[in-house]
Amino acid sequence: MTKHLPIVIAWSILLLVFLPVQTGNAQVVDSTEIAIDSLRVDSTMIVPNPDTSDVAAAAQPGLLRQSRRSGGQDPDITIYPPVSNALEMVEQISRIPGSFSYDLSTPGWPSFWTIRGRNPAAIGVSWDGFNFDELYTGRPAFELLPRGLLDTLQLDVGTASSPTIRTVTRRSTSGAPLTELAYRTSNKGMQYVYASHSQQRNRTILGRPGRIGIRAGYEGQKADGEYPGSKLERARGVFTSLDLQSGRLGFELSNLASRRRVGAHGGVIAPVPGDPNSIYQRFGALVFDQNAERRIIRNDVTATTVFDANEEVSISLSTRWTKQFFRYRNSSDTLQVRSRRSLVRLDTWYKKRALLVGGHVSASNEWIADHSFLTGSLQDLSRYSAWLSFARAGTFSVSLKGGANSFDGNESHSIALRAGVITDFVGLEIAGSRSVPDPAHLDTFGFGRFATVAARTPGYVTDSRVRLEIELRPFSLSITPFILLEENPRDWMNTAVADSIVYRASGRDRTTSGISAKAGFRLQASRGFYASFDATSLSRVFVGSDPVSNPLASWESVGPDRYATAIAGLKYVLFEGDLDGNFYLRSRMWPDFTGYALHRQTGLAVLPTVGSTEIVSKSATLDVIVEAGVRGATIFLSYENVLSGTNLVIGNQLVAGYPLAQRRLRFGVFWPILN
Repeated sequence: MTKHLPIVIAWSILLLVFLPVQTGNAQVVDSTEIAIDSLRVDSTMIVPNPDTSDVAAAAQPGLLRQSRRSGGQDPDITIYPPVSNALEMVEQISRIPGSFSYDLSTPGWPSFWTIRGRNPAAIGVSWDGFNFDELYTGRPAFELLPRGLLDTLQLDVGTASSPTIRTVTRRSTSGAPLTELAYRTSNKGMQYVYASHSQQRNRTILGRPGRIGIRAGYEGQKADGEYPGSKLERARGVFTSLDLQSGRLGFELSNLASRRRVGAHGGVIAPVPGDPNSIYQRFGALVFDQNAERRIIRNDVTATTVFDANEEVSISLSTRWTKQFFRYRNSSDTLQVRSRRSLVRLDTWYKKRALLVGGHVSASNEWIADHSFLTGSLQDLSRYSAWLSFARAGTFSVSLKGGANSFDGNESHSIALRAGVITDFVGLEIAGSRSVPDPAHLDTFGFGRFATVAARTPGYVTDSRVRLEIELRPFSLSITPFILLEENPRDWMNTAVADSIVYRASGRDRTTSGISAKAGFRLQASRGFYASFDATSLSRVFVGSDPVSNPLASWESVGPDRYATAIAGLKYVLFEGDLDGNFYLRSRMWPDFTGYALHRQTGLAVLPTVGSTEIVSKSATLDVIVEAGVRGATIFLSYENVLSGTNLVIGNQLVAGYPLAQRRLRFGVFWPILN
């Protein structure tokens, strides 16, 4: 931390010097004091997404009751990414109740995330209404999202083919130019910078009064990593957008150019044979394939046209073109693939009071432009989907969505239903869905000798759950029992051949059942003590499985069967309107379990080799976080995994061979300026 101390001090001095402090009774407008709500999405430029709109959100009891007391913000789910102290996106969404992250704890690495026992590879992520996955492998590309530009995150379970984290680009609703700055550093050699500027101007467009908006943003990051071969050499992202609006017609054109180059070692080698805890010794540590690296260069170009026929009807036509270069290289192999995807979608919405009715049609095509590991030519992959949705909010709320999908000539249908009833103190929700997960290019064609496909089309997945919320201030309680039925599920699995995986079907149905619960004390208080405890317990069973003939059945209990997160904190106000503070402790706990392995060539979470004895030991992490709001700016200081490397906790890991960061100290600041 010593080498970064001058940077921390310099930033602190800059904040003290340039953030004006109101004195006396002066009535001077402070352009740096920005309510975070002023950074909300301007829905006049983007058609409301059916899964994140006010009406759809109101169909969830917890969110509706949240909206009555805190502007619709659930602090577990909808915190703004640039304001959050989370190191990576996966760390932030791991705070969603019932979820669990297989954290690699290294910037730029593809950590895994799951909720209520789902396969991490089946999780989706959506940005501005389009899937944002790694183009060839289909892995959710959380680490490539432009974190500084994003609005709040929303969890959508049941209205997509898999649980999906949805977000959109954040836009200012203020007419004044807005500049945003962020900086983060750590005692582990991490540096992160973010800067963006946006402004709007009233101009005549096609002879009619209109508005032009522009925005440009940049993100950059590097990190040394605690072990050889884990260094984040480069992470860059440049975002530009142009908005035009005249009357009821709007148009937006944006581009995100990103690149990432990161180490891809094959796991830490225990220096003391027979002592698995010796991998936690950082000094002189050795890893498999220290010189291996993954590299991604990607462009996402999006164009959206919106037409508001009247106050109730809206139509949009959107298209996104994605170009990606992926390369994995080690001392003996180089694998690379250039992928393309084009997608067009048409959405229409009718919204009146508490009613929202929508329709959607989309078509996409994916193809391989170049590769270094396959023989012959690859077929293009085409996807088509169409659906209708209905949602009604109120004391009794209901939402229904149904549609049809086609992938590579295989047709499927999906349906999702959610109904809820709420009072001031109690909320009850019943929800269920049935759909088929979308396969990726990798699931269809493999990855040379490193990934072989033994089964293609996946079966249906039926997800059902009941959610009960009770709030008797200052106490709150949420209980969610759930059942997940997967018909003949497919999974990627390690083989006896080094670095190779196979995509195979289980041949049996798998049932995952369990319960998630969250208890809270004074969670909505603006000052004083507060606490929460979130726990999940689940079990997986293959129906009629035979482990001898069905290798996947050996891993029906993969992942922890119970886990929990506890938070205790204190909110305080030192100077009204000038300095708000939040000090809290956060702890994660898990038992012994056999978990997913990292396939470093693709970044996927895969099942371990049959007969694997690599067990993730039970452990816990403890983080100490201090957050402060200073006249519009947000500052945080976090000390993470403080017990690791002590007599209490020698070390810990969530993916075998990849220890969590040890006693990491991080500092960060986010500063929006109206200028």
